[in-house]
Amino acid sequence: MKSSFTKLAAAAAIIIATVIGIVLFEKSSKPAWAIEESMKALDRFNSIYLTGSDFHNGVQRRLELWARPNANKSQSQQLIMKFEDGSVTWVKDKEIDTYRYDSNSNTVKVVRGNKASLSPWFGAKMLNDLQQETQNFQISYGVDSDTGRERAFVKCCHAAAPTPKSWCLEFDVESKLLVRLKQWEGTMKWEGHPVLEIDRIVYYNDDLDEKTFEFEPPKDAKITFTENPIFHDPNFGMLIENRSETDAAKQIVEKFWAAVVEKKLDEVKRLWPILTQVGDQSAIESSLGITDGIKGVEQIGTPYKTANEDNYLIVPCTLSFPTGTEKVELIILFRNNNGVKSCVILNAAKK
Repeated sequence: MKSSFTKLAAAAAIIIATVIGIVLFEKSSKPAWAIEESMKALDRFNSIYLTGSDFHNGVQRRLELWARPNANKSQSQQLIMKFEDGSVTWVKDKEIDTYRYDSNSNTVKVVRGNKASLSPWFGAKMLNDLQQETQNFQISYGVDSDTGRERAFVKCCHAAAPTPKSWCLEFDVESKLLVRLKQWEGTMKWEGHPVLEIDRIVYYNDDLDEKTFEFEPPKDAKITFTENPIFHDPNFGMLIENRSETDAAKQIVEKFWAAVVEKKLDEVKRLWPILTQVGDQSAIESSLGITDGIKGVEQIGTPYKTANEDNYLIVPCTLSFPTGTEKVELIILFRNNNGVKSCVILNAAKK
């Protein structure tokens, strides 16, 4: 199924590759490659290691990234990203927060309720989403002049708010694996300096060691906590009144899914306010499953807490679609504004 809450909720966007030293084939010469073969090839692996660079505010930094997927390989479950200046971004397996260490200021910023992830995971889902939901999808072929190996190139773009994006992916024809990646923002023409390049991808059959994802910042590092201010705006969310947090969490989830099914997007945004910052209504509808004919909620599970998360509850949900079911979890933030208790949907993650 092509719907995915992680398109809106996750912090790590799809990333893309360098095509240096490539000789393009003539149109009449095409190697034996199909994107479906790469879907199967990529889904064999349980961990990845990437190297590349990002480019923001005129500054380019080399990076390394290690990740392993969640159970159904829709996105990463654990991730750590290290930059050449000593900065590190990482998440913990059983938590819903993102930790960002800035080496320049010696500060750890904890982003509450927003777990960074590689989303979608480098597998069948990512390639299917790109094929089904992007525009100007193109395939071309060439040869890597350094290795002599045949390559297949996929280009595509998307006009989604707040900024359009374009991608170029490079596949090795023999192994069927994705080998390089590039992403541009603010353009649908694959022009200018890419915001992210991945120039090397190593795939692992087994899970990476847990120690791979551990990072201890300096003992004298300052720690700060942050959330998007919109989550504390009293105009959004639902009053708790005399309900328990568990009952309130289930009720806001019920209201949310009812609004999704009935296509009441104003109510949807009131309960999950981050969606007000996504201007493209079609992107919202696609990500919420409306365009896939969502029927409703088959089951709402028992809300639960994770370690060290006193102000949050996580609510498991099973959604019903014409083609089957899909499991997601909604993260509910509880607020107390001068004695007025309320809750709001903070984030969502696909299981």
